[in-house]
Amino acid sequence: MRLDSFLQVTANGCRRQIWGKRATWCGKRPFGTASMNELTSPLALRPREAAKALGISARHLWQLTKDGHIPCVRVGSGKRQTVLYPLADLQAWLSAKALKVVAQ
Repeated sequence: MRLDSFLQVTANGCRRQIWGKRATWCGKRPFGTASMNELTSPLALRPREAAKALGISARHLWQLTKDGHIPCVRVGSGKRQTVLYPLADLQAWLSAKALKVVAQ
């Protein structure tokens, strides 16, 4: 039996997967059901997300971080440290860089 036979599309465009009497939602969520992550924006970005937000490569971001140009926060200890880039700090850094370019 193909998996397509278990998919049902509701009136609002949500796909619902039917397994007996139980239904699990996949794809779009039904109207009015948002998870907690969708309601709040993150305080900090991981390196890959920060590089994408800035429009630079992850390698270039690491080099700027190593040189101390981009503000970051290191969380944890030892080899398991996580590098996070707070959104407010990234926005302030980018604004300062933009003002420097305009002033020149």
